[in-house]
Amino acid sequence: MTRSMDGPETSHVVLCAPPVSSVLRPSLALSLLKASLAAQGVPARVVYACIDFAERYGLDLNEALAEDLPTHLLAGDWLFAHLLDTHPDPEARAAHEAAIAGYAHAGLWARMQRVRADAAGFVDAVARDILADRPMLVGFTTTFQQTAAALAIAAAVKRLAPGVVTCIGGANCHGPMGRVLVEVFPQLDYAFTGEADEAFPAFVADLRAGRPPSAAGVVAQGMAERAPAPLVDMDRAAVPDHDDYFARLDRAAFRHAVAPAIMIEASRGCWWGQKNHCTFCGLNSAGMSFRSKPAERVRREIAGLSGRYGVRRFLLADNIIALDHVRHVFGQLDSDAPAYRMFCEIKSNLNEAAVRTLRRAGVSWVQPGIESLDDRVLRLMRKGVDALTNVRLLRLCREFGVGAVWNILHGFPGEPAEAYRQMADLVPLVEHLRPPTSVSAIRLDRFSPNYEQAARMGFERVRPAPAYAALYGLAPDRLADLAYFFEGEARDLPGHDYVAPLKAAVAGWQARWYGGREVPELRAERIGPMTVLKDTRGAAAAPWRILDDDEVAVLEAFRTQASIPVRLARLQTDRAMSDPAAVFDRLRDWQLFLVLDNTALSLVVDGRLAEGKPDRDYPWGHADLDGLDSENRMPAGSADPDAVTERCDNEPV
Repeated sequence: MTRSMDGPETSHVVLCAPPVSSVLRPSLALSLLKASLAAQGVPARVVYACIDFAERYGLDLNEALAEDLPTHLLAGDWLFAHLLDTHPDPEARAAHEAAIAGYAHAGLWARMQRVRADAAGFVDAVARDILADRPMLVGFTTTFQQTAAALAIAAAVKRLAPGVVTCIGGANCHGPMGRVLVEVFPQLDYAFTGEADEAFPAFVADLRAGRPPSAAGVVAQGMAERAPAPLVDMDRAAVPDHDDYFARLDRAAFRHAVAPAIMIEASRGCWWGQKNHCTFCGLNSAGMSFRSKPAERVRREIAGLSGRYGVRRFLLADNIIALDHVRHVFGQLDSDAPAYRMFCEIKSNLNEAAVRTLRRAGVSWVQPGIESLDDRVLRLMRKGVDALTNVRLLRLCREFGVGAVWNILHGFPGEPAEAYRQMADLVPLVEHLRPPTSVSAIRLDRFSPNYEQAARMGFERVRPAPAYAALYGLAPDRLADLAYFFEGEARDLPGHDYVAPLKAAVAGWQARWYGGREVPELRAERIGPMTVLKDTRGAAAAPWRILDDDEVAVLEAFRTQASIPVRLARLQTDRAMSDPAAVFDRLRDWQLFLVLDNTALSLVVDGRLAEGKPDRDYPWGHADLDGLDSENRMPAGSADPDAVTERCDNEPV
């Protein structure tokens, strides 16, 4: 037991969710740890400093930083890194700020500089809030761009109450990242380098009893490291306690503008990755092995959390949903009462029945991990699917009213330029399907095969993303241990502009969907005895057609991709169709099929299946920023305008 401030001994634990992270949902990690401690009779409180940040500086600013700016820029860390005792290179710092300013519009960049000037006051206020509980232990979580704020708050806590024990965990601490944090930053006493469901409660028990930490995965200065042990039996995981999140959100000035979601997890790891790790994926680190909760437990947890907090939006934290959960979890959820809205990550090879089941359970948005529409590039990624499978999933999502969040990646060693030209040519055929969010060069993320086996995968000169040197100014070996995001040169790329045609085509695709005009359609609808085809794509041969029975039958035959000669032969036998090849050729001329090699897939949306468009009640939570004050809520006089001007002048952007 230790003393904090000048008060009596206490065993209270405070867990902090630092900025910058979205305030639209609670921290699953901290909610799980709080519940695990409660099971041992240890009181804990979660301090949502990220909500404090959004209230002080503006909800719109917080969400822009957390959700919109590229994560590898670490823009949220930039706001607090100057409070740390590090000495970054001025040139690296200036280049990093120029990179952030290149993505942030002028108004956002100006507000960010004002926040940075006020950061010390914010950090002090959070530290004093934490210490109001007179805790013996303060723990921080860090994922993506929360590390610098966590370090700054931890330093303020130590300054005000040196006897308080501090620790840090989360995705930014896995592997060597946690050890370098405790070795470089004295404000941290311990770090957790893996899943902490069992390690953290054991650590707290040791601390309360005055024993040295014994749990695997806990590191400290001079402490021998033991590999963390992932939670094997997911039924042993705690039910998250989100009370502190909802209590803090209810006190926020912007509460009326936020429709929150609840994060839950039904599984951990990746059942595909444990067989064939996608080359660019850095998720899971040592926890790739797939583990899932019993289906009945998942259903009970969803119902219990929804009833407890009055929330029907759920964001599944699973990297990929368990296949048996499609039937035994989602297949038994009633979408009418209580009308859940859910988001989950899936593999794109789910069939029509599975997508229908998810939609009827309330899954209104998915992330299907598509990444490319070219078989050659998909093989380089080790995705285990082909382009036609990906397009079929997009069509199924359009049919059932499920939003799909996906992107196209490029930059894989040895990828052919022709792949990107052909994808550009493909766009006019599929522009009635939801477009990708971006066409982006791959990062080298820690724990991915592209990073861990860089030379064998075809990458050279691998080094941490420039943001780390600009923020932390450590020796190269220390930066390499601290970083999660890396960059490198891929061998055997065709040239610097080979992706340009695809980027231009996707920009046009996005404009047709989001530019205020009607979304393109390719849809067959039964109207009385007729089947009417509506086609408003750029590739349309005609906007309206009446399809005869043979044409409908051929389209039906290729709803799932199939060999053209095999499927046509079956049509000729089963339907006694006189010349199915001629019908197929006619429909192909109308651009109703996607044909790759000798395999075809119908692109036509079946109007009989359509269950509406994805609603705007986004399952991952959303904020209505209309009418909110777009200026930050920084207290008057808290920042020196001259200092901000000087910073702008001396650090060009």
